[in-house]
Amino acid sequence: MLELYVAEDDGVPKGFMAMHANMIEALFLDPAYMGKKLGTRFIEYAKELRGRDTELQVDVNEQNPEALGFYLAKGFKQTGRSDIDSAGRPWPLLHLVLSSA
Repeated sequence: MLELYVAEDDGVPKGFMAMHANMIEALFLDPAYMGKKLGTRFIEYAKELRGRDTELQVDVNEQNPEALGFYLAKGFKQTGRSDIDSAGRPWPLLHLVLSSA
């Protein structure tokens, strides 16, 4: 089951994170809130939800250097690459893991 977490400001969404088990399936922020630690708070919340000693995983589109840079700065490491996305489309994905160790 996919879990959805939304950050709001006076009822207006600022961003959201979707998770399945220890996989971050999506993390999107309103551009007005980028660079204001909201993404970092989502990652910290995911660690709290899953336990500090659980590895978090995320797939990042290879054509999205901003997202890749964000996750690498948070301590994620690349563990693999796929030539296609989960739907079989030719969108290469980078597989990242945030280890608790």
